[in-house]
Amino acid sequence: MNNVKRIDLGCGPSKMPGALGVDVYPWAGVDVVANLDQVPWPLPDNSFDEIYFNSSLEHLTDIKAVFEEAHRIARNGAVIVIHAPHFSSADTYTDLTHKHGFSIFSFDPFLSDHAHPGDPAPTFRLISRRFECWILSNRIRLKPYWIIEKLANIAPHFYERFLAFIFPARSIHVFLEVVKLQR
Repeated sequence: MNNVKRIDLGCGPSKMPGALGVDVYPWAGVDVVANLDQVPWPLPDNSFDEIYFNSSLEHLTDIKAVFEEAHRIARNGAVIVIHAPHFSSADTYTDLTHKHGFSIFSFDPFLSDHAHPGDPAPTFRLISRRFECWILSNRIRLKPYWIIEKLANIAPHFYERFLAFIFPARSIHVFLEVVKLQR
């Protein structure tokens, strides 16, 4: 039996199967109706092994507060999965409820090896991150964008500085591990 506890934050009407679904609207399948912009969340400490932000983080106002709450409800070693629009994506601007577009590096201030004075508490470790460019379907990728996607993921700093608005990415996928100090 799988004892992994998953939570889908901002799940909307399409909650991840097997996860506890949280959303501000009482869609079918939502288990907890809560505004994720209001902290603390009505969720217990140290409870989840996997936390998903699937096209939801861009709708929230205070990303630092959201990450503090995600850290609070996560168990040590939990994985946080983020799928969000890249700042160069038309998706960032076509939905008026979006408050953020993200860089592939937007979450670096939360990483333990990137801490600087004034940054949020270093509480996460980067597992992986990648760009996703535009696709026609789940099986058909536009050839020029497939090549750009590969290059962007090899040289992300160069891509974001010089190519992102010529060949926009659609989204970013970031996987973080929660690091909690053992007492």
